[in-house]
Amino acid sequence: LKKFGMQFISTPFQSAIRPANTGMNAKKLPDGSYTTNTNHPDWLKLADHDNFGLFPAEYSSGLISKFPILNLNVISDLKWKDFDPSFDPAAFKDARGLPYRRDLELFDKNFMDVTIVIGATPVHVIILHTVPAFNFGNPNGLNELRNAAQLRFLKYYLTGVVSKTDQPIVKSLNPGEAFIAMGDWNVDRDNSELEGAVVLKELGALFQYWIKDRVITYESQNYSPDRFSSQLDYILLSPHFDIVDSGVFRNENRIEKGCDGEPNDQKEGWKVVSYPSGEKTCYALVPDEMVLSKTASDHFAIFAEVTLKP
Repeated sequence: LKKFGMQFISTPFQSAIRPANTGMNAKKLPDGSYTTNTNHPDWLKLADHDNFGLFPAEYSSGLISKFPILNLNVISDLKWKDFDPSFDPAAFKDARGLPYRRDLELFDKNFMDVTIVIGATPVHVIILHTVPAFNFGNPNGLNELRNAAQLRFLKYYLTGVVSKTDQPIVKSLNPGEAFIAMGDWNVDRDNSELEGAVVLKELGALFQYWIKDRVITYESQNYSPDRFSSQLDYILLSPHFDIVDSGVFRNENRIEKGCDGEPNDQKEGWKVVSYPSGEKTCYALVPDEMVLSKTASDHFAIFAEVTLKP
């Protein structure tokens, strides 16, 4: 991040990043290195089953800011049982069939509050990447509950009000402080069956999302017209901001080319892609930027242009 920020010579950018908990308990290979291969035959032995990941600090988050960074507060060691004493992670088992630690961290990555200064106004930029959405809906799975607890912590941190049996173990923001909270929160706010989604709805009633209505920010890594998609990524703003522009960088233009063999079409700025349809292989032309975006991530970049209110 620091090297990337230094590319902006006319306006030097500052950066903030701290290692995530992800992979901190991963095991090393015999040569002393960590594998990065998710298909490694011994992944079950090597992986960090508490906070996921195959190597330390995998999936860390960071911030690049053109505004001065005043303070950095990182929460990574907070134990789940200290935030919610009523919950026992050891009642659940990991992928190996072993109970989770009772002193399991609340955050499988971390919770970052970067205070920047815009003009004379301190603004808290809060970055949170919640637990993976894998195994949501499984009554024996821990991820859905951990996601909800992490989002309840976010709500507490922004409002100072605890939910359920949660405890104010960490100092929250002061009333009236400006903030921008963002990240991959790994739950669709329209899925009312998930507690995390209910928390996101509550946050939307208190504050403002960068886009009012539901939008697609995630999709499966294939080119099928009916591939799975969802909203998992968010920007939430305090009332101090006016939203000038906002959106998702997602180009859905495509030209279907049928299922009778690979087409020979050449169209500048477009690529031929394929996808299975029953027993057939079908083809489509899609923009280069769509291929680049899907190669980079299964999430789409989101943005908001905002101004501070007078």
